[in-house]
Amino acid sequence: MRLPFLYTPGFLLAVAFLIYALLSSCRLPFGSVTSAGTIWRKDIEEPDRLMFGGGMRETVLARKEGVYSNVKRIYRNNCLYIEGLEGLMSWYFHIRSMFVSDFFSRQLLIGMMKVLESAIDERINRLDDFVNRLGRSKELILSGNGGKITPVIEEHDVVIQEWPSLRENFEQRRKMSVPVPPEELVIAIEKGLREHGQDYIRVIQSLDASIADTGSKWLESIILSYSSESPML
Repeated sequence: MRLPFLYTPGFLLAVAFLIYALLSSCRLPFGSVTSAGTIWRKDIEEPDRLMFGGGMRETVLARKEGVYSNVKRIYRNNCLYIEGLEGLMSWYFHIRSMFVSDFFSRQLLIGMMKVLESAIDERINRLDDFVNRLGRSKELILSGNGGKITPVIEEHDVVIQEWPSLRENFEQRRKMSVPVPPEELVIAIEKGLREHGQDYIRVIQSLDASIADTGSKWLESIILSYSSESPML
């Protein structure tokens, strides 16, 4: 899995994700492909889709720096990214560690987990920076619309109010024990190790569909455990 870090002019991060291929700008599930020359700006929920986009005529539009009109989407997508990394950390801790066989493979696993920790820290800090900008964004919007409370303003208020507790939740859960995988998944991987040795790809690909589905649901439960605590997610 690649994790390219790309920043937009508003300091929003677009990154590859465990489930969704692109965040902040839009979410694209696994298997999504865009045709050549397409610039895609919408979220897609269904996997394995081919997207086509037509050309755009030349246009110049006014842009106001520091104003965010899609707060809920940015907030939700970035929280999902953090949750996805937490799920991946659980996978590394419980499953990938089963393939450690010598000093070098152990150091590789330690390195991967350190990178994940850094990525989680970075995203939480960037999301914190985004939320801190919302106060100014709200002021600019209200000054331009005569002080009218719109759905966009309400999204600003909810995120500003909710984020401190959600951030604390993220931090606290990182100090807790990593969620344990289903026993049948562990047993199946142990069987694969006996049959295929330490070949990680072969062992994972050899899992029965039902076992693979069990593993996916385990990871999904880790992600949804965060989402259930926020009305914005």
